[in-house]
Amino acid sequence: MLSTPSAHGLVARLFVPKTEALADVNALKRTMAAGPPLSLVLPLRTVSVQSLVQSQARSRIWQERRPRSQRNLGIVPPEMNREDEIGQAAQRLPCDGQGLRDLIQSAAQTAEHLAAASEQLTASADQSAQGAQHAAEAL
Repeated sequence: MLSTPSAHGLVARLFVPKTEALADVNALKRTMAAGPPLSLVLPLRTVSVQSLVQSQARSRIWQERRPRSQRNLGIVPPEMNREDEIGQAAQRLPCDGQGLRDLIQSAAQTAEHLAAASEQLTASADQSAQGAQHAAEAL
């Protein structure tokens, strides 16, 4: 039963069945009960799908890097058309391989120069020792 004062001081009463009056409230309760679980499930599902996609891409990149860790720098990775950090890492793979090749070649050249300089130094030291021995014998 609903009583409301009117503008003239009269009270109007309206009789509505309780189930009909509470139908909207019950619908709102059901909506409010379903809202929080859905607000948790949907983002978690989105995050899990995204993490699966990212992990597959990372796995692919690591599989491409494995031959390099086994000293095979001639492997050319397949192209990956992605704009995120995974795609950037995949684009850097050939550069990393070339950088390693250049570094190894540079180290090998430096070692060759060092060996040649060492031989020259040894020969010079031998000549100095022979010269010192001749000078000692001359005295």
